[in-house]
Amino acid sequence: AATAESWGGKVYLFGGYTVAEDGTERSVPNVDVFDPATDTWSSATPMPLPVDDAVSGVWRDSLIALVSGWHDTDNVPDVQFYDPGADSWSSSTPIPGPPVFGHAGKLVGDELVYIGGANTRGRRPRFLIESSSWQGTVRAGVSTTVEWAPLPPHPGPLRYRAASASLGNWVVFAGGTDNPYNYNGIGYDGVPAVPSPSVFAFHGPTGQWVEGPALPEARMDHRALAVAGNSVVLVGGMDGGLYVTPSVWVAPADRMTALLDGALTRP
Repeated sequence: AATAESWGGKVYLFGGYTVAEDGTERSVPNVDVFDPATDTWSSATPMPLPVDDAVSGVWRDSLIALVSGWHDTDNVPDVQFYDPGADSWSSSTPIPGPPVFGHAGKLVGDELVYIGGANTRGRRPRFLIESSSWQGTVRAGVSTTVEWAPLPPHPGPLRYRAASASLGNWVVFAGGTDNPYNYNGIGYDGVPAVPSPSVFAFHGPTGQWVEGPALPEARMDHRALAVAGNSVVLVGGMDGGLYVTPSVWVAPADRMTALLDGALTRP
């Protein structure tokens, strides 16, 4: 349940959690840095508030945002910014919606967009799918703040543990499920989660949602889509049989962008 971002030619891995013999879960504060040029790992300044299952994104190639997520025993609304150049942390404007884990989102320009996830407002089951989507405009000054506003519903069913990526002016979402679950794919309601093949995206400049080409097969249990060069890459995940899959799917980034641009409603 860690999240990763790339900055300065290195990969930064944030958080995650451990499980003790008695089943107690603890969110870890670790920030682990991988340098592919030297094939080595190092440690950075730990998170002030350890979280797992959070959304992350890079703002203007200078700061890495961590949004909401799970901390030990409950969700938290906190937004934390990490400065990899200074190896330092700062807190920012909390999310105004229900705190969530397993949500999906990214930054495009100054716009931080996230959807779905699981909230803790239920009783039986405790964890319910979150219906809201949010857009936050990042403002830099003496401190970094976020101006939050609700978004209209995205295409298709609600989403938990979908993959997401920033692609040009788009935040792209792929796969996921509408039934929150734990590690085994069985929903907190006792019903097996069913993955989705759907792909949709949010266009930052116009605020439009559009549907994209579906995945070859339904997948869930993702943290992110990777964008490398002209490739959008989806690695692993869980399939409809609730098995972890070794599959890797690659799509041309320019082709996907062109398809999404073509689906925009023009004034």
